[in-house]
Amino acid sequence: MLTYRFPDPADRRRIESRWRPVVERLTASNGGDDPLVVALGSPLRLFLTVTAYRHPASTPDELTGLVTAAQLDEHLFARLVPAVLEQHPPTGRQYESLEVTRWLTTLACHLARQGERGGSSSDLRLDRLWPAAGWRAPRYAATAVTTTAAGALLAVGALAGGPPDVRPVLGLAALVMVVAWIASQPVVDLRRLDLSGLRTSAERRRIGRLLAIGLPAGLAGGLIVAFASNAVELVNLVDRLMVVLKFCALGLVGTLTIGLGSGPTTRPTAIDRPARLVQQGTVYTIAAMVAVSLTFLLTDKLISGKLEAGVQGQLVSGLGTWLAIGLAIGSAIGPVVGLAAGLAVGLNGSMHIVGLPFAVIAPMIGLIFVANSPWPRYLFAAILLAHRGDLPRRPAVFMDWAYQAGLMRLSGIAVQFRHREFQTWLATREQPGDGPRPRLLTTGPARP
Repeated sequence: MLTYRFPDPADRRRIESRWRPVVERLTASNGGDDPLVVALGSPLRLFLTVTAYRHPASTPDELTGLVTAAQLDEHLFARLVPAVLEQHPPTGRQYESLEVTRWLTTLACHLARQGERGGSSSDLRLDRLWPAAGWRAPRYAATAVTTTAAGALLAVGALAGGPPDVRPVLGLAALVMVVAWIASQPVVDLRRLDLSGLRTSAERRRIGRLLAIGLPAGLAGGLIVAFASNAVELVNLVDRLMVVLKFCALGLVGTLTIGLGSGPTTRPTAIDRPARLVQQGTVYTIAAMVAVSLTFLLTDKLISGKLEAGVQGQLVSGLGTWLAIGLAIGSAIGPVVGLAAGLAVGLNGSMHIVGLPFAVIAPMIGLIFVANSPWPRYLFAAILLAHRGDLPRRPAVFMDWAYQAGLMRLSGIAVQFRHREFQTWLATREQPGDGPRPRLLTTGPARP
């Protein structure tokens, strides 16, 4: 094998002169229990040896000075990252071998602790990387930022139109709490946009079933409005019918928009490179927030006329309509998000009467999707880990390079170390020249 890979240019039947001390030791051992013979009999260690000493200027004869299996392993594993960096230099950026080894050690330690908590000790998913920075810090930071944004929108909406009615403000305050509660959950939803799903008959049938449930729910909301109108003594029949029709239209448009919009929404099952998961998830989160906000702005125009049903009637009717729709679409976008959206619009049913601008409230509703996304906490985890030197500022880009360089491989949407023994060596090695050992995960509940 070594002669085939490193032939002497003058005589291809012989090995390069720099390899001859290694061959001489292998020959002298005569197949005994020499640690070097045992090591080069392992496919992994033979690969490490060939990779480490591929460059013509390298000196493989230094292997003959190692007398134990532990010394050989330490030497070969330590030379893997410098050799890979030399053979596969990153494009447009500069990585040092010590920092790459440290970053890989952080990932190996994260997988080790993930296995201790009942999860996979080999599958690394970028949407679940955030606990590497601590079980609480990234989640609480994302919760604080999302909640602050929702609270700021509430303040702007409340102050823009003068002193508002206290009931819709309390409703919006409840929405802020819903956003905070969703963002603080240990497990959030992972989705992506997939337009190819609309071309399959199974996906079209799923959307059809969703609309078959959601459209009657929207119509039922109009009937709820009729009872609410009676409750506030709306005696004009024409006005009462307009209330019913407008809220029916609101329910139908909202259900159609969310039902059709859920068609391109799927949970990813495969990616072509690690960073693709982050790109797809970020695009979905932004698109969902914008689409839902715009939908609520457009449907609000349907009920923005000066109705006589009053604040109480619209609160009751809006809550009934959108809770029904939320229940109907819960299977498509998640029950928590569906009910939160229904509660949000229901509680805000009287915004246009009391003067709160719906243009401010609509993004607040869109924040529900941001709160239910793993990527805000991934962003904060990347900042914390980069500050400590445990990972680069763009972990997904680094993992793309590691995948292209052959240090890692893909399994579905998870990234794995290509060599499990290398992963174990990283997680358990001493690091005298690489600064303090990366801080491991804070203990948390078991996760899949």
